[in-house]
Amino acid sequence: SEAVYFKTQKNMPISVHSPESDKITTLQKEYILNHFNQFEKLLFLNNSDTTYTNYFDLNSYVNYYIVNEIIGNPDMFWSTNMYKYAQNDKLFTGPVWDFDIAANNDSRLGDVVNKLMVDVAFQPKQWINQLYKDKRFRNLVRKRWNEIYPSISMNDFIDSSAKKISFSQVKNFQKWPILNQKIYLNFQVAGSWEAEVNYLKNHLANRIAWLNVQFNGSKYD
Repeated sequence: SEAVYFKTQKNMPISVHSPESDKITTLQKEYILNHFNQFEKLLFLNNSDTTYTNYFDLNSYVNYYIVNEIIGNPDMFWSTNMYKYAQNDKLFTGPVWDFDIAANNDSRLGDVVNKLMVDVAFQPKQWINQLYKDKRFRNLVRKRWNEIYPSISMNDFIDSSAKKISFSQVKNFQKWPILNQKIYLNFQVAGSWEAEVNYLKNHLANRIAWLNVQFNGSKYD
């Protein structure tokens, strides 16, 4: 939806947010397009010794990937923020965003508690499909997951977040009494604020336990 956009040679759509459309120069546009195409060209060389990591920061992408797998975000490959420092060739990934249909909130996918987003998330997936072939990426996902897994505490975060909006949610659902309705694509209807909070906690607890098996299984060897 940005004014400046293009598609790479592998048909990946890229929108340029910065520099802004009224400030970006033709030279900058060409530089950005060429930089993405150079990264993409190296990514698709199908060579374990490729240097695509000279243009792509794997660690930031691994963090991005894990967060989106935890929350089960089917838009994770469609809505990907990336940025670059002026004196560094690498593309970094983040911050995470666009979670409106995450956390089992998209009926088109059914119950996603036991589904990997790398398998079922929406297109475009050209890059992740190629990246997933790289053993380095899969091993980094496993390594990073096992570093953070013991300290993942979603219930505390959800409870503290729910507490912050406990008064405003009452006013919200007085004005919009939708707790017993399907709105847009939500997979389920819990019927009350408390039930929705508990549903999210149970969903994430089950999903995190399942992901622990997946990330330590054969798919990430």
